[in-house]
Amino acid sequence: MRPISLGIMIGFVACLTGCVTSIPVSFKEERWCGERTAIAPELRISACTALIDSGHRSNESMALELANRGAAYQMNGENDRAITDLDRAIALKPDFPQPYHDRAMAYRAKGQYDKAIADDSDAIRLNLDFAEAYANRGDLYLFNRQYGTAIADLDHADRLKFKGGSLHLDRAAALAATGQYAREIDDLNEEIRSKPSDANLFERRALAYRSLALYDKAIADFGEAIRLRPNDAEAFGYRGLTYFAQRQFDQAIADFDQGIRLIPNDAFAFTNRGAAFAQKGQNVRAIADYDQAIQLKPDLWSAYSNRCWAKVALDQFAAAIEDCDTTIRLAPNRSEGWAGRAWAEYFSANLTSARADFGTALQIEPKNAASLYGRGRLKIRFGEQEAGTSDIASARRLQPDIEHSLASIGIKP
Repeated sequence: MRPISLGIMIGFVACLTGCVTSIPVSFKEERWCGERTAIAPELRISACTALIDSGHRSNESMALELANRGAAYQMNGENDRAITDLDRAIALKPDFPQPYHDRAMAYRAKGQYDKAIADDSDAIRLNLDFAEAYANRGDLYLFNRQYGTAIADLDHADRLKFKGGSLHLDRAAALAATGQYAREIDDLNEEIRSKPSDANLFERRALAYRSLALYDKAIADFGEAIRLRPNDAEAFGYRGLTYFAQRQFDQAIADFDQGIRLIPNDAFAFTNRGAAFAQKGQNVRAIADYDQAIQLKPDLWSAYSNRCWAKVALDQFAAAIEDCDTTIRLAPNRSEGWAGRAWAEYFSANLTSARADFGTALQIEPKNAASLYGRGRLKIRFGEQEAGTSDIASARRLQPDIEHSLASIGIKP
């Protein structure tokens, strides 16, 4: 056998130590790096790092491993690291849709919604059936208050059978914002079927029913929300307002009482209870509630406005005008202050001022029956019989019981 020279042997050893640059990786690392759900993010990051650092990876393999590690970083809350990896993955394989969506999730977590929308749009461009990207982009449009676009994306995700996340809840929010209450109820029904003990869902559906004037259904859902969460002052308040809309004032007062018991410093609850007392003709009790509301929240225009109307009913016209002046200062674009002051001036025989204020109230709210009726009565007193009769007829068309409604709060022109 021919001997090996020392020079040849040294070269052979050097090659063994210097020529082999690849680090062997196990099947476990390959599997863990690619597993998006069953493996903890920290383990996935470690496995992907081993693959990335092993050397001699194809661009496609490197892109996949960077994308997987970026997704794991994002799931672990390390969004800047995620974006760095996903940038590299996209640069290596720009036609791969998943990294765009994963980077969108990282940008979303950082509150950079426009960048996230752009990335999900690229993901959808590359894969028109990418349900997760439609769902996430729909959420992002919802955050940006682009409700119509949000609904379109969430509808598309639904058609693609997307089951993750909170699609029905998110779409319900967008539908509520656009006044599509029947469709909102459909989505909330889906959520309630899977979460029958969630008081929030019943309260949200009750509000949708209330917006559709389906008061009995709304009251039932508020009741269920209260049963599930007995100390929910908000549910008591909303149910009280629903009873108020049905002119069930005693039930409304009982619910407002509960709300005040739970949150004694809620100025709105005192204002609402005061309004219910006023509708029962109990204006002294109403004014006491309005006083308390104003003490708690001195800039609450509705409390001043309601107190103005209650003082008109008690013939306290100068004090009423003062309260309505404050209402107009706080809320000049609301009709209530102008109309209340107009009635106070009407009964004080300041007819020219009353007519001007009724006119302003009707410019703000042209179909307000009380203001039309008041202006009609004034026109008749000014000798404009035909014009006055027309205004009163318009008021009665809008609200057939307008005289009774005004009388019920003590205003009898």
